[in-house]
Amino acid sequence: MSQYDLIVIGSGPAGAKGAEEAARLGKKVALVERAPRLGGAGINTGTVPSKTLREMAQLLANIRQRGVYGLKLALEPGLTLADIMFRRQMVLEAEWGVIQRNLDRYRIEIVRGEAQLRDAHTVRVRQGDGRTVDLTATAVLLATGSSAYRPPQIPLGHPRLLDANTLADLGPLPRALVVVGGGVVGTEFAAMFAALGVSVTLVELQSRLLPIVDAELAERFKRHLEEQGVRVILNEPVVSVDDRQPQLTFQLQSGEALTCDAALVAAGRVGNTRHLGLEALGVAVDEQGFVQVDDCMQTSVPGLYAAGDVATRHAFASVSMEQGRIAVRHAFGAAVDSRLRHIPLAVYTIPEIAFVGLTEEACKAQGRPYLVGRAYTDQNPRGQIIGDTGGVLKLIFSPHDKTLLGVHLLCEGAAELIHIGLHVMQAGGALDAFAQTVYNYPTLSALYAQAAFNGLEAWERWKSRQAE
Repeated sequence: MSQYDLIVIGSGPAGAKGAEEAARLGKKVALVERAPRLGGAGINTGTVPSKTLREMAQLLANIRQRGVYGLKLALEPGLTLADIMFRRQMVLEAEWGVIQRNLDRYRIEIVRGEAQLRDAHTVRVRQGDGRTVDLTATAVLLATGSSAYRPPQIPLGHPRLLDANTLADLGPLPRALVVVGGGVVGTEFAAMFAALGVSVTLVELQSRLLPIVDAELAERFKRHLEEQGVRVILNEPVVSVDDRQPQLTFQLQSGEALTCDAALVAAGRVGNTRHLGLEALGVAVDEQGFVQVDDCMQTSVPGLYAAGDVATRHAFASVSMEQGRIAVRHAFGAAVDSRLRHIPLAVYTIPEIAFVGLTEEACKAQGRPYLVGRAYTDQNPRGQIIGDTGGVLKLIFSPHDKTLLGVHLLCEGAAELIHIGLHVMQAGGALDAFAQTVYNYPTLSALYAQAAFNGLEAWERWKSRQAE
């Protein structure tokens, strides 16, 4: 039986980051991976493939919105996703190399095979040849990720009925695509395919898109999708799917039938916890298979931790990496300085959405007073130049001391621009930090100054009302 300080199950963002953090603390680490390639779903079937597709879609969207005179765009007939995502393999190989070099540098041992917990400190690995090997450690980190949830009324196995992990197998671009689910994955792909000229219908069970996003931005993005030709259907369950014909037919509860060439199911995620043996150990797992953890990512069983998609319903690589770091530091008694409170999140739609801190809805739910400063891309020269005329920056701040509470962006490059607001929030800064900063001209970064001045005007009005 091999002895380690830490056993990590899964090599995605949470697992790799956790393993590296333990090695930096001087610990002996084993990383168990069942897949042929390291990196988890984020690199192999999720983030990298989808963002490669997005780059082509973004390129087409940029040229169209800039309105280049005399330039007409048309995709080749019969173009496949594989053609569009030609850069994927190059990026994948580069990322695999980075992960392998990091693991080698920290002398992390990779154990190939399927892991199952024997107890809180023992992992049995079934290898490809059927043999098993037992590993023991002071702590175990579960980083097994999640999988796409498939509603029972949607049949499995049809080659044109896909989820985010199988989308690359689609083949030729469809004429009509139905997307089931208006969360992060569903909206990202709806925007991408619309930019590629596909007729897209987005069906969402709830009353709004993107529940994790500030409601004002989510509504503005919905209008943008509709302007791009996407039909958005809210409050509408899918009752059944007929896959017996060449085309798929989705029957909605209202009685409407949607016919399409292909469909993407993005109706949520389930934790990859089956066959890990968690039930026998009494590990708390919810109805969707997500492991329940405390603020330090420890499960209900001491010494057993979980991080990343297996421990959260919202799959963001940045969150996963920080959770892996926190779990390992807590496991070995190192100081835990969680950065999750001010972690930026991004939705890679077209245009992008990014945010950090509180939304207006969260402030209201907490009974926290707040004010808002806004700036719009159609009133920003850079926004006008690039044709991004529907975007907005919202700065949510306290009326008492103008401390920044939340930053919310909908615009081209939002995932990069959010870090300006993030740094001010991390420093405990106030609205004045943006108003007193000189930005290059013309830039979208200057939206921060515009929003700050708008917020200061709102603050002056608030002060006047308080004095009455």
